[in-house]
Amino acid sequence: MKEFGVAWKPQAELPGAGFRNMMDWRYGIHDPALSARRGYQPDAAEQARYEAALRADESRPAPSADTEALLGGIEAPARSPAGVSPEVRGGTKNGRPIPPGGCFGQARATLGSSTRGVTPLVDRLTFDSYPASLETPEVKAVFARWSACMAQHGHHYAAPMDADQDPRFRPNPAGVSQQEIDTALADLACREEHQVTRVWFTAESRIQEGYIRDNAARLKADRRSLDRVVRVAEATLAGE
Repeated sequence: MKEFGVAWKPQAELPGAGFRNMMDWRYGIHDPALSARRGYQPDAAEQARYEAALRADESRPAPSADTEALLGGIEAPARSPAGVSPEVRGGTKNGRPIPPGGCFGQARATLGSSTRGVTPLVDRLTFDSYPASLETPEVKAVFARWSACMAQHGHHYAAPMDADQDPRFRPNPAGVSQQEIDTALADLACREEHQVTRVWFTAESRIQEGYIRDNAARLKADRRSLDRVVRVAEATLAGE
């Protein structure tokens, strides 16, 4: 983009709110101190930072049609010919030819990966293993024990996800209710008493280990591709 005389920065990554990574809240909440203040909600300060960053991002001026075309290429069907300058529509900017797929296309070609090194196979297997774990006998059994424990506290849910996703708890303009806090703390106590997370994690890990065995060759190839993409990215950045 600099070579085309365009100042452009990628969208800043939004600050985290709640979970720290894809595994943090995969099996639900786990922080009694936070739940005593916020129930099933993220920390208030984290949530405020996230919402402020989101508003700031949404207030950014939209890129011009030429900038969009330089980023994604003039081949994209979404490009509106009426909004793109004649020069860019003709395939050049400031006398320089626009690469196939624009600057994003050039970056993908440089990396040698259309997915920037991310493996769709791992994403799919990670996504598939979660619902598969819910169908295992041990997870169904531990959920039943958890549900009975919650009922003793006056809360009636079939599974931990049902409590976390209770529509009474979000969004709540009045803030976190005492009912939500009481439910979350009972949820944590019942999880701990019956070792819900340990049983659930063990079951899903077993499923994922099976996926790894069944897809070993493809996963190894993806690993090599990812390593290659990282090396190219490091070398490219070092040369700037």
